[in-house]
Amino acid sequence: LGIIAMLWAWATLTYLREWHDPRSVWYLAAQKSSDPYGYWNLGIYYQDIADGLGTMRRAARLSGQEARRVALGIWAGDPRLPALLAEWNEGQQHGGPIEGQFQDHLRALAWAAFDRALITRGNLILPGLYFRRGLILFDRGDWAAARSEFTSALNDAARYPYVEYREEMTVRSQNALGAIALAEGQYTEAMRWLTMAEEEQTRAGGNWVPDLTANRKRLEAIMDSSDLR
Repeated sequence: LGIIAMLWAWATLTYLREWHDPRSVWYLAAQKSSDPYGYWNLGIYYQDIADGLGTMRRAARLSGQEARRVALGIWAGDPRLPALLAEWNEGQQHGGPIEGQFQDHLRALAWAAFDRALITRGNLILPGLYFRRGLILFDRGDWAAARSEFTSALNDAARYPYVEYREEMTVRSQNALGAIALAEGQYTEAMRWLTMAEEEQTRAGGNWVPDLTANRKRLEAIMDSSDLR
């Protein structure tokens, strides 16, 4: 009984350590299983942290305490860690140079996790996986590669069995393709994608991209003023 109790206590302590691991429970799940959802969720974890940093945020920012905890776990032993913590302590958390490097590192970790999810996904239809890969490439300014991922997301969305998620990913992917065209200065192409996304969002009664109509009208005004129609 004593041995059983010791083993049970050790297993419990190990579980608790894993649950509180600063790299998230998905980090340990991905170490123990080749399930694509484990890799996907790990990638989402890294990407969402990265998207909450900097001055152009796409996700909620971590609290100062939580950000430090995550940095201590992910950059443990990295010589840049003291400079990152000093940056945050000095109130320069919004877009400091070392934070930018940490953000890039997080996105690289996310990309690696998404790669593993893609390799192990089998026949699963995962439009969100392609979409999130596209966001990383978009943030890197690699428009051509991002377009390929968003197109794959759109194609996968068309085959997705559940209507609401299919509609959401269709709208998000079309909007993203419009954003790429806009970044490249292809206004007519951008208008085509934004209009399709707006019409689909209206038809479905969703609000997945809240500023979609405003952005389409803004682009329309730019095109009218520049005689680009």
